[in-house]
Amino acid sequence: MNIRLGRTFFMLTVSALLFACSENTPQEAKADEQASSNNSSGNSESPIALISRPMDRHFDRLQDQFQNNLIDQSKTPLDLWSPYEVSRGAQLSLRSGLDVNASEDELLSAYFGSSDYDVKDLNLSPDGRTLLFAAHGPVGHPTDYSWNIYTLNYDTQLIKRVISDDNVANAGQDTSPVLTMAGNIIFSSDRDAGNPNNPRPNEEFLGDPRCEKVDPIENPSLLHSMSQNGDSIIQLTYGRTNHDIKPTLLTDGRVAFIRWERSTQVVEQCLSYFGLGKQTNSGELLGAKAFSIAQPEEWEEPEFCAYAKLTQQGAVTVTNHYKLLTISADGAQMEQLYNTVTMEPSEESFLAVDRIVQAENGNLYAVLKHQYNEVLGGALVELQPQQGPAGGSVFSELSPVLLSNNDVNLYPGQTSPGGWYSAASPYRDSTGRTLVGWSQC
Repeated sequence: MNIRLGRTFFMLTVSALLFACSENTPQEAKADEQASSNNSSGNSESPIALISRPMDRHFDRLQDQFQNNLIDQSKTPLDLWSPYEVSRGAQLSLRSGLDVNASEDELLSAYFGSSDYDVKDLNLSPDGRTLLFAAHGPVGHPTDYSWNIYTLNYDTQLIKRVISDDNVANAGQDTSPVLTMAGNIIFSSDRDAGNPNNPRPNEEFLGDPRCEKVDPIENPSLLHSMSQNGDSIIQLTYGRTNHDIKPTLLTDGRVAFIRWERSTQVVEQCLSYFGLGKQTNSGELLGAKAFSIAQPEEWEEPEFCAYAKLTQQGAVTVTNHYKLLTISADGAQMEQLYNTVTMEPSEESFLAVDRIVQAENGNLYAVLKHQYNEVLGGALVELQPQQGPAGGSVFSELSPVLLSNNDVNLYPGQTSPGGWYSAASPYRDSTGRTLVGWSQC
């Protein structure tokens, strides 16, 4: 790869959805931008790492997943995506700059020997010289057949898997890497590696005893730490019912992350709906009576029961819960930033916090995204300092405020006056500017 790089590097979330409303096949590209400590000007010659996905393939996958989970009486579309889910066909590229004539080089096909891989969770080192990401090799790949953590060194242009030993690397599903200011890599994994220096987990953060495993057939994905050479792997967070995902580095050295849990409740009134067959018209179910980030109307019984599933306990409904937490680089200190978000029995149940990043003013930006949004976009919001639940909006416990002037509709099949956002990355140059991934439709 002949890639010439400048002194400062940006990892930018860019939605290459320029043709999302046309007859052309659109692509979505997403990555995360963080300026280096040397220069934060974000000029047009700063290289950009990005991920692109073929939207037609993604849309078909969403349709199939929703429809299959709706029809299968033992499943529900409210069982949201696993962090281990693989969606092959993504491409990791490095673009020479923001200019329309900038060159762009795809990076991983040569490494994997195929373009049929998946890649996600881009993050940049504090000094802006190293790109970290998670990738999954093609089907049948001899050495990279699980989710693993990789780095791209901008100076040498070398891509390497952090854990060099094949058996150790593929012993777990590793995603969401972030390089801390202390020099260790924090990532999410199902390794359950434990920690000999801290064998007793913090009981306060083990999870709600009313919750069940996020998916009974998979292990929780929890935060772990390792050296930049892939050794000294230890576990930082614990739990039986949660995934700890989407970590991001804060300016004070802590790491913020999202904890996702799920609970079920028996709903005897829904048993009769299973006798008649579950409703299967996804077009009638998704996006009804829901607009922007306003709290949607609660479901009536037919909609509510359409999303129930059958278990050994009878018909149950699923509720997703979200916590926003911080943890120190060594895992010794953990704090919950906002009250727990419990999704209402409405269209809000399909929403999730897709990405978080710290803005220049110290607050967090987040993308609120619908699980089945066909363009992989959502609403860009700023989370205000905790003030308690603010009625009238989704994720009200996080005090979200739209950053766009126009409303952003989150739900499938809707047009959105404010377009859709895939992520945001502050320039960090004291101007308050933010680079955003955006599509107009």
